[in-house]
Amino acid sequence: MRKTLLFVIAVVLTVAHVVCAHAGGLLFYNAGNGGGATATLDNTGHYTFVGSIPGFSKWTHIVGCADGGVLFYNAGNGGGATARLDNAGHYTFVGSIPGFSKWTHIVCANTGTLLFYNAGNGGGATASLDNTGNYTFVGSIPGFSKWTHIVGTPDGGVLFYNAENGGGATATLDNAGHYTFVGSIPGFSKWTLITGV
Repeated sequence: MRKTLLFVIAVVLTVAHVVCAHAGGLLFYNAGNGGGATATLDNTGHYTFVGSIPGFSKWTHIVGCADGGVLFYNAGNGGGATARLDNAGHYTFVGSIPGFSKWTHIVCANTGTLLFYNAGNGGGATASLDNTGNYTFVGSIPGFSKWTHIVGTPDGGVLFYNAENGGGATATLDNAGHYTFVGSIPGFSKWTLITGV
């Protein structure tokens, strides 16, 4: 089963990202020095280091999708890029994408569908990112509620959560990037991190 996970770790003043893309491919990134690395983690828990990748640009968000596409985004300048990570942990840069809007959250749901969200203005959008790392904008989605956490799952489910009031909601994203709201879920407990598997 393919899994999409995103972990963000703060270490002293350095932000590090670890992203899972494809079936067990891991991408590590250090925002402090632009260094990266890849590895694999198989379904029996065996970890294998693949190699180092120097010279990454400055990124605030990295999202890995279950089919191997990886999206990089810089909230400070609106820049983006895509890459591919195969199931053996081999990394291939695909290309740059300039001119992104301002986003606070980006998640992957389904095998390669992206949901973008701006907590400041409630705006959203969807796009697709295929298994070769090609990015296609699908459309804008205005009028989102206030959310502190958004999580996507490999089968297309999306969970929205507000840590301030315990509210939640669900939606789906199909493999073409079409968004469908499902319903609200009130009364969540207080959570600090949520991840989709």
